Amino acid sequence: SSVVAPTTGEATWTMGGIPDPVVSGTSTFLSVVVACCAVTVLARCVGMVSKDMAYVSLVLYPLAGFCGWLLWLCSWMHQWHPLLDPIYPQAE
Repeated sequence: SSVVAPTTGEATWTMGGIPDPVVSGTSTFLSVVVACCAVTVLARCVGMVSKDMAYVSLVLYPLAGFCGWLLWLCSWMHQWHPLLDPIYPQAE
């Protein structure tokens, strides 16, 4: 397990070299997608959803989950390591 750096405020690292927030965010997105797919399968077994709609849902949930995860990951990486540094006007 990792130890939080109290003075720097930087993300801690796991054994594989992946920052802890990326691991926890990825597991959150993955668990939400799996839960949505499980609800769709259960609704199909009960008969609440047609076969075609269940197939569409089982394609769209992972696709939407991946797109949302990629957007979150890009936003997180941009805040973690900004590409641009602000240039402040010099006081005269």
